Amino acid sequence: MRLSEIREASESNQGYCLKCKEWTHDCCEPDAHKYECPECNCNSVYGAEELVLCGLVNIDDDDDDDLYDDDDDDFYNDFIDPDLEDDGDKF
Repeated sequence: MRLSEIREASESNQGYCLKCKEWTHDCCEPDAHKYECPECNCNSVYGAEELVLCGLVNIDDDDDDDLYDDDDDDFYNDFIDPDLEDDGDKF
């Protein structure tokens, strides 16, 4: 399952049925756990975040879901203390 699919399902409150292998439940809380599937009637629907937290799905990295743009140094600048000097030491 792709990260963008999980994110989209989370934003639209969808639930994933582990038996049907489909997004089958609308209006599903992100932490839903063993909700009833409207398709197969099994208690096998989980919210998007719950799927990830419980390790129930393998997530494929999306090429377009990078945390930052390679040309954007602002990402790094937000986390680097400008008072630190680079002394060339490696960890």
